[in-house]
Amino acid sequence: MTDKESVRLLCCGFGVGLSWGIVYANIDTKNILPVIETDECYEEDKTPTGSMKERTVVVYGADTPLGESLCRCLDMQSANVFMVGKDKQKLRELQNDMYYESYVYEGTSEKQEEIMKEISEAELAYPIRGVIFAQETMDNDEITKVFAQLNEEQEQDIKMVIVAEKNDFDNLQKLVGRLDEDAVSEEFCINGITYDKDKLEVIQYVREGRNWSDEFMIKGCPKEMKRQFHISFGIRFLLSNAGQFTSGTVMRMER
Repeated sequence: MTDKESVRLLCCGFGVGLSWGIVYANIDTKNILPVIETDECYEEDKTPTGSMKERTVVVYGADTPLGESLCRCLDMQSANVFMVGKDKQKLRELQNDMYYESYVYEGTSEKQEEIMKEISEAELAYPIRGVIFAQETMDNDEITKVFAQLNEEQEQDIKMVIVAEKNDFDNLQKLVGRLDEDAVSEEFCINGITYDKDKLEVIQYVREGRNWSDEFMIKGCPKEMKRQFHISFGIRFLLSNAGQFTSGTVMRMER
């Protein structure tokens, strides 16, 4: 091609919206640059812009289906997610699929308050501003111990959300109310969310979400598949600055 003074090219491409474009160009070969192979990449679009940017959120039970879904939704909102769970291999695979900075608890302790102590002492890019309990079984004692550890600072700015099945509503309401009364700092918010497990079908929204969208259409757009996102929206509100005046409440997302 470079042996010629100029080349005539007919270029065509398929675009979004079922459009088809055709362009004709007459190019001087001296203006054609060589192809260079490099590992450099453009990362300007990785600048965090979501509502959860510049904060770390700890998710207990990140290896459960709902916990994984919450981690992915938090990642979409630019949060740095610290994932805690028993299945370390699954968490590492999830970490590799996250867009923003994320962490996996690699310690051996199974006690939640000890795990939180280790996380609090770790070097993180951003401070811990949210803690989510998304285990399949709600443990009042463990949650209370984590709360007590975080409640030691007068100016603690953390929002805690406990996610549980609807059968645990009364128990959760009492726990959230008690912890809210014991909070030392007015910036420490404690809330809960309940859901109906029988009305929830968790299918992970991976990457651009094509897998989820295809499944959603094939199944006839069931409400069960949308509920995981509504739970995430509720948690996002409770963790955000907009939820700073909400504490001691339980949101029932069971319909």
